Amino acid sequence: MELPANVIEHPVDIPVEWSIVAAYPNPFNPETTIRFDLAASTIVRLRIYNVLGQVVRVLTDQRYTAGSFSLVFDGRDSKGRDLASGVYIYQLRTGDVVINKKLILMR
Repeated sequence: MELPANVIEHPVDIPVEWSIVAAYPNPFNPETTIRFDLAASTIVRLRIYNVLGQVVRVLTDQRYTAGSFSLVFDGRDSKGRDLASGVYIYQLRTGDVVINKKLILMR
């Protein structure tokens, strides 16, 4: 599987469980990195929402193999426009697992 340019695969042993590491840095400007570990191959959906619950960016929506990965969020919407300073939510969904965490963008 060829990964998109903004995905970093970490060459480590296969994780024994699924996990997400908080975005770092947070608060952020101009970008933050979201890291997650997968114990098995699965479809990963990572979306950024504004406080109104609207999707402003889809970082990924594809199948990943087991392993550790990082995605970089550059503070832009799906059309490449800079987002305003404020609170955003990132949601990572894999199968039945859904995790929501807060991001703070400071311009």
